[in-house]
Amino acid sequence: MVLATIVQLIGVYKASRDRNKNESADEFHAWLTHHGFNDIADQVADNAGMLTAIDGLLQRQHDEVMGELSRIGAVVSRVAAGMDALSGLAGVMPSAALSDQALSVLRQFNERNAGGVLQVASFDNPIMLLFLDAPGGVEIGETRFIEDDLKSMVELGLLRHEYNSKGENIYRITRAGAEVGKSASWVIATASEPARAPPTASMAPSQ
Repeated sequence: MVLATIVQLIGVYKASRDRNKNESADEFHAWLTHHGFNDIADQVADNAGMLTAIDGLLQRQHDEVMGELSRIGAVVSRVAAGMDALSGLAGVMPSAALSDQALSVLRQFNERNAGGVLQVASFDNPIMLLFLDAPGGVEIGETRFIEDDLKSMVELGLLRHEYNSKGENIYRITRAGAEVGKSASWVIATASEPARAPPTASMAPSQ
C-alpha cells in the first residue's frame, strides 16, 4: 500500500501549500524528510520514474491535482473493497486529504488524552475548542478554516458531533480519529504550530 500512502501524503502536501504556486518533486521529497517520512522519502528518491511522475503531477493546477488524487483514492478504495483483508478499510478511506490543521487537532486530542471539546466563542476569539476532560483547549492556527476542518473530520468518522443541553457544539474523538492522531504526531512538525498557549476557560464547560 505504499502507493496509497504516497497519494495521501501528496494530498496533505498540496493542501498545505500555496494553491497558486507550482511545486516540484524535490520540494515534496524535502517535505517528506522534514516531517519524518524517511522511508517513503527514500523510496521516492530511489525511483526515477516515480520522481518524474510526481514532478509532473505537482506542476499541474491545484484543483486539477486534488481532483486526480481524489480519483486515485477512489480506485485504491475499490481495490481494497475486493480484498478480504482490506475490505474493512474501503469504507473509511478519506476521499480527500486532511489539512495540516485537522491533523494537528487530532494530534492534540492524543497529547492531552482528551475525549471531547466544546466549541465556544469570545470577543477576542470567534471560535475556541475547549477540552471537556483536560486543561485548556486546542491551538488553532487558521480560525477561518477550522469549521471546514471539523466538518471534514466528522464526515470521515474521525470526530463525532453532538450538542449539549444548551445546544452548543461538542466534538468527541473516535477510535479512528485517535489512530490518525497517532500518525499526525510525526506528520506535523512542532515548529509549525502557533506559538501561543492554549485558551483556558473561565468556567467549566457545559456537557
